Formats: sequence, structure tokens, C-alpha cells
Amino acid sequence: MWQIEEHRRVDKQLTEDIPLEVLKRYEKWKDVARLSGPPGLRAIKGFHDEALSGKWNDPDLLG
Repeated sequence: MWQIEEHRRVDKQLTEDIPLEVLKRYEKWKDVARLSGPPGLRAIKGFHDEALSGKWNDPDLLG
């Protein structure tokens, strides 16, 4: 069994304007990661690590 460590502000960020579908997928990702670890995530399409693409819209992240 694996341990998932989240930033202390995750709960606050997840309760803000986030689509319910995204929240459900995140919770499912945590469940799979906790029980199966990386091999379990790789087995599910869309859950393995993928490079992000696109333009960042958050000016705080652009530094």
C-alpha cells in the first residue's frame, strides 16, 4: 500500500470552482495510487504521468 501526501492547501483548492468530474477523477486517482502504486496507474489509460501541453494562464506560476 502506498501513501499519498498532499499539500496542506489542497483541500481548500479542491472545494473552490473545480468541476465535479475533475474532483471525482482526482479521488479515483488517489485510490488507485494508494492501493496499486505506479504500476496500477500505468494500467489505466489517462492516469499515467503525461507531459502537460498548452499555455499557462495563471500569472503567479509564470513568475
